Amino acid sequence: ADEYGIKDYPTPAGGCLLTESIFGKRLKTIFDLKPDCNGNDVELLKYGRHFLEGKTKIIVGRDQDENIKLEDIAQTGDVLVEMKEHVGPTTLVRSYENISSDDVLEKAKELTQHYSVKVRDKKDIEFIITRK
Repeated sequence: ADEYGIKDYPTPAGGCLLTESIFGKRLKTIFDLKPDCNGNDVELLKYGRHFLEGKTKIIVGRDQDENIKLEDIAQTGDVLVEMKEHVGPTTLVRSYENISSDDVLEKAKELTQHYSVKVRDKKDIEFIITRK
C-alpha cells in the first residue's frame, strides 16, 4: 500500500472462514465424508456444535438464531430433533450413508438434551423427530 500510495484500505486480517482452525477441520471432515459436497454441506459447517457418528453428522444449535439456521438449511434426507415440551437446541442429523440408524438418532436426542442445561438430568424427555 505504501509503495503505491494507497492510504485508505481495510485491515488485512481475519474475515475468511478458511483461516479459522475449527472451520478448516470441519471442512476437511466434510471433504473426507463427501468429496462432491455442495454449498449446503459447506454452509452447514458455519453453525452449531458438530459431532460425527460413523458417516453421519450431528449438529446441535447453540442458540435460537442457529436453531433457525439449522431448520432453514435442512434438506431432503435430513432429520431435525427437538424436545417436545422444553426449550432447547434444534439438532440436525445428516447422513452421508444411505440410512441413519436408530443408534444415531438416540445419540442426537442425548446431545439435544445434554445441551439444554435445565433438563440435562431429567428422565422421560419426549422429542419431536422431523424427517425432511
